[in-house]
Amino acid sequence: MFKIETNGYAGEQLINGYKRPFGSPNLWVSKMDQHKVETISLTWEETQEVSEIILTFNDDVNEDLVNLHHHRTSFETMPELIKDYEIWGISGVKRQLLAKVVGNRVRQRKHQFDPQQVDRLEINLLETNGSQFKSLFEVRVY
Repeated sequence: MFKIETNGYAGEQLINGYKRPFGSPNLWVSKMDQHKVETISLTWEETQEVSEIILTFNDDVNEDLVNLHHHRTSFETMPELIKDYEIWGISGVKRQLLAKVVGNRVRQRKHQFDPQQVDRLEINLLETNGSQFKSLFEVRVY
């Protein structure tokens, strides 16, 4: 078995400012267990006022999606894209659902809402469009 230790797919990749591979994968990737809900937590030492969250998903920039009438890729949506997810804002013991998406088919999602005071955000990645692992390029919080 060949194994190399790397931080190339670690959680820090989500906040490094890159939306595509450049010098490293710049991508967070879970372990291979498509049925497990993965939770990404962003925590601050002081309460933050949040009104916008942008998620950039992995749409496999190296894969062609062909939908011509005479030649088709075997899938309609990139399997690596996160299909279903939730974003929770947490302040102390109070939890509020800020966004829930079912059936995502796009690379980037922007969620805007009335300003919320939060100590922590939780992004629950519920399901992919077929991939055995969950992955995400970037999280931006404003």
